[in-house]
Amino acid sequence: RMHKCLSLLIQPESIMFEALSLMLSRELTEQLDVKSSSSLPSEVITLTCNIFMFPFSIETSETFLERTLELCQRYDIIQKLLWVTMTHLSTDRVEVPVGLIAQLSYYQESARKTISQMLMNDVQVNRSFNSPSYDLIFYENYQSPI
Repeated sequence: RMHKCLSLLIQPESIMFEALSLMLSRELTEQLDVKSSSSLPSEVITLTCNIFMFPFSIETSETFLERTLELCQRYDIIQKLLWVTMTHLSTDRVEVPVGLIAQLSYYQESARKTISQMLMNDVQVNRSFNSPSYDLIFYENYQSPI
């Protein structure tokens, strides 16, 4: 029965995977932030990650796992996971998304490259915002009128 449910997730004509990937999208999570209680975005993210994690939690065929990984790559799941984890989750809620990121990066070299690139971009952005020249520009442009 479990495998039957899982097969619905990866069927080519099924929209389940696409719908789940939309649950991790920037647009939806930002709308949930604006229009809901503060815990709803993290609940949606955690539940969605649990569904994505399911194929890695049980014994499945190699074909099923390959198809799951292919769909994760097609729908940019790793990028979405990294973004929602960094922007919408408190440290006590990151276990499931980070576990899924670890599973995807274990199986896919492209996921490891994506993680590395996103981390490097984040470091570069932080460096530019934390540079003395940025502080000086920010201070000069936003001095108090007092």
